Amino acid sequence: MQNKKSFLGLRNLMVLSLMLAVFASTSLFVSATPDKNVSMGELIVSGNSSDGAAFAMLNGEKALSGRTFFSSGTIATTDSNSATVKMGDLGSIEIAPKSALNLSFGENSINATLANGTVKVLNNAGVKVVVTDAAGAELSGNNGLYNASGAKQDDDDGKVSDGSQAALIAVFAGVVGGTIIYLLLRDTGDDLGPTVSPVR
Repeated sequence: MQNKKSFLGLRNLMVLSLMLAVFASTSLFVSATPDKNVSMGELIVSGNSSDGAAFAMLNGEKALSGRTFFSSGTIATTDSNSATVKMGDLGSIEIAPKSALNLSFGENSINATLANGTVKVLNNAGVKVVVTDAAGAELSGNNGLYNASGAKQDDDDGKVSDGSQAALIAVFAGVVGGTIIYLLLRDTGDDLGPTVSPVR
């Protein structure tokens, strides 16, 4: 009887040890799995360079097209090169020549600090975009175009703005309405002759 109790106790201890070992190894495996929320993008550089390969400065070092861009990185373009960071489902950001910015992005948001130059943000629907200048003031964009000087970019290409169109329509409607009222009032004068009531 004593042997049976010892056997059951030993068996229970082995089962408990095995369960602890499985739990510990599972926890180590989960912690070793890469974080899927790490934000990454792809850097595309275009333009001319004296050595033939277009490049941008990424975190202080030369980077060519195809380089992986991790969130919270700094990009600077040269006088003759532009760059684009493709951010998957979030969209992309185009960086003009002679521009520098710090870019970070994550779940449904793109944040950039534009030190100098111009960028164009092409975000997908539902993605929030915040672009600030070096002093931390939020810049206002026009069709996704932001300038470090804070001045809005003119993308109208000589077209009449919506406000100007509305003003022109209001003036035209006023002139037509005034003319119609004048003609109606003019025709109700005494030159129409006596009024004859109908015969019953």
